[in-house]
Amino acid sequence: ERVEVARLGRGSVFGELALLTSKPRSAHVHTSQPSELFVIDRSLVEALARDHEALASDIAAFARRRVLMNLMATSKVFSVLEEAQRQALLKKFKPRVVGPGLQLIREGANPEGLFVVVEGQVEISKTDEAGDRLVLAYLSGGDVFGEIGLVQDLPTTATATSTESSVVLFLAKSDFEPLVSEHPELQSYLSSLSAERLSETEE
Repeated sequence: ERVEVARLGRGSVFGELALLTSKPRSAHVHTSQPSELFVIDRSLVEALARDHEALASDIAAFARRRVLMNLMATSKVFSVLEEAQRQALLKKFKPRVVGPGLQLIREGANPEGLFVVVEGQVEISKTDEAGDRLVLAYLSGGDVFGEIGLVQDLPTTATATSTESSVVLFLAKSDFEPLVSEHPELQSYLSSLSAERLSETEE
């Protein structure tokens, strides 16, 4: 399904995220009317950023805003809310930059909060009755995890581990409970998601 993330006007910058991450572009850009664009070669941008620290910081800030803009438009956690509610909710999450192999949630532990993947990949695994480790899913940008323990009021049902350098947003349990009381549509979505995942895990 095609999702419109933003409409850019005069003076807007785009393409900075791919420059910073060296990963394939995560969105398409189309002109909606005859337009004139200025294109700066990647090698020149990199050279200028090395020589001018302020420019490098500005490009990084642009990239962070773009990532969050994309996330709010594509993640179902945010898309169930109105724009003003999304912005308010986003401010409650704390960003975490994690390296590969970091355990974010441990199966059987008390739930600490809700996570949303911004960039990178997180593996969800579980230990079966025979003691074997089973991989249930790989989560990427926009995916949420940690909701089952919070919504069902249960110990965590799986382990979540970053498989590469990643960025996640974290909402502590103490902030989660009043939030879902304030936004029943978010409570409904997370309840439905947790029930679906529990069923899949049992199967």
